[in-house]
Amino acid sequence: MHTKVKYLILLFILTAVAASAQKNLVVYHITGTVNIVTGNKSAAAKRGDIFTKNNSLQLSPGTDCMLIEEKGRSLQVNTAGTYTFEALQKMMVNTGNSGVTQKFFSYVYQNLFSEKKSDNLSVSPVVFRGDELMKIPFDNTIIISDAFTLGWKKPGGRIPVHLIIKDSTEKIILDTLLKQVASIEINIAQSNFLAGNIYKWKIEESDTRQHKEKYFYFLIGEKSNRRKILNDLKLLQDKNISNDLKLEMQLDIFQKWKQYYSQKT
Repeated sequence: MHTKVKYLILLFILTAVAASAQKNLVVYHITGTVNIVTGNKSAAAKRGDIFTKNNSLQLSPGTDCMLIEEKGRSLQVNTAGTYTFEALQKMMVNTGNSGVTQKFFSYVYQNLFSEKKSDNLSVSPVVFRGDELMKIPFDNTIIISDAFTLGWKKPGGRIPVHLIIKDSTEKIILDTLLKQVASIEINIAQSNFLAGNIYKWKIEESDTRQHKEKYFYFLIGEKSNRRKILNDLKLLQDKNISNDLKLEMQLDIFQKWKQYYSQKT
């Protein structure tokens, strides 16, 4: 009887340990339609959905899904099929995430459910396509150099362009007409740009009558943070991630440092 009690206690402890090890997974990114199955019900997965032991993940051909967990481990699933929570947990354990990657996704995980989460961190980025002239710096870029280039597509017919740069308070930093050029160099130290601040810019044809309030945003990183920012940006160099996922990660990196500088002021 005494041995049986010890066995039951040991079994209870092992069960509790196993249960505590089963951390919830969170949907970070989806390409195509991915479903979360609970019993006989199926619903389209979306960013921020919590995936638990009662769920299965269902992928159709040509779709993929990235999951993250609290400690920052991430898992990309891109093979069609149905995956149980336990199967995904095992796959997650076998992923070889680097320390930088885990720190970043741990930040994302915490902020998805934080009351002080960064702007737009809980939603997917909007990808603007169309006839914008702006090229670089692309939307949600972090500048980590002493100078940078503003570049755009030249309109046809030798039409001048109208360049506007504003800070986060809508103060105009630069407002000028430019002819026969497709870029200008900005020296941060010689201009009115401040490290840790966010700016937005747009280019339009000077004779347009339909002005668009479509800007690209950029952030000037402080010199003391450049190495850390660069480590985050290196995550975007992974050749195995899609362009849409890179856009999502780029926005989250931008929001991370926006949040960091806003808390310093």
